[in-house]
Amino acid sequence: MAVDTVFGRWLSRQSVPSRPPSLDAMMASGRAREGLLDLAKRGDRGIFVHLPLWFLIAIWTELWAQHPLFCVINALIFGANAIARLMLRQRFGALVERDYRSARNVFLALLLANCVHWGVLTGLAMHFTALRNAEVPLLFASVGVGCSGALGLAISPHTLLALMSMVLVAYLYKASRIVHDDYWAAADARFDLEERARQLELLSVTDALTQIHNRLYFEHRLVAEWSRASRDAKPLSVLIVDLDHFKVINDTYGHPFGDRCLVAAAKALRDALHRTGDVLARYGGEEFAVLLPGADALAARGVAERLLHSVSEVQLTHDAQAVHLACSIGVSTLVPAPQSSPSSAVSRADKALYQAKQQGRNRVVIAPA
Repeated sequence: MAVDTVFGRWLSRQSVPSRPPSLDAMMASGRAREGLLDLAKRGDRGIFVHLPLWFLIAIWTELWAQHPLFCVINALIFGANAIARLMLRQRFGALVERDYRSARNVFLALLLANCVHWGVLTGLAMHFTALRNAEVPLLFASVGVGCSGALGLAISPHTLLALMSMVLVAYLYKASRIVHDDYWAAADARFDLEERARQLELLSVTDALTQIHNRLYFEHRLVAEWSRASRDAKPLSVLIVDLDHFKVINDTYGHPFGDRCLVAAAKALRDALHRTGDVLARYGGEEFAVLLPGADALAARGVAERLLHSVSEVQLTHDAQAVHLACSIGVSTLVPAPQSSPSSAVSRADKALYQAKQQGRNRVVIAPA
């Protein structure tokens, strides 16, 4: 069918973009996209209604026997619309993400085309005597599929029908406003609750000062990664980082400057971690914890040396006086075994950190295997 071919080519061009996503697709909110997808999903039920309904009316009112060409032409129009909507449905989600405005316009055009078609059929039945037998069924069909039916009733020569159509139009308008307001009120409330839940979840696992993960998040991830490493028989490394002489910095320059040092150190540590699966968290005070899933002792030492170097490059000023940061790092690498636990990895790293402090600070110490 020609409509099938042309519409398929149009969808193919939309599915294989020749340029970056349009501004409309970038600006279309998640709220609007979800509303359009939900509307399309609800409208899917009507795809297979119009053509059978037209056949039923045509056969019941004997239009099919009296005017077969007229019935076939209108059946082809309804069928072409159904095919176009089916093709659009297959790629509608991708089209909405790529070009929201075009997706909305095409969907509404196809949806309203059937309403307009029924309205035209109703008008023809009311105007031409040859189609008068189908007038009442077409009136009811038009009212059932959209406002075009109500408009058809409004021009009826019968006063009662005209009055009923006006009441129906008012009812449909009021009902549509109630459904619209209720739907978007519920959607807004759901989006607001989801956003608040995301914010609360993020706040619960984020350190307020440094804006990196906190100890709670680290401990949860440690348990999860420990289970995975135990299942896969792969190593897991834990690093404990402690800023050297931080108490002296606090006592000398004050706690606000100490907070600046913590923020700068957190940024330096974060920038030195290159893998997306690695976890950095503020463990407490001037201590930071790093989780390296799948990293053996050699890889963990390399990361620790990089962290040490990154912190040593941090330079702050206080009253025109330069202040350099340094840190000590304890490293623990384990392949989880039945007799070990996640807390044992942290304990080993903490003991290695203590040895680094005892050996003069500003160094990396690896816990013995």
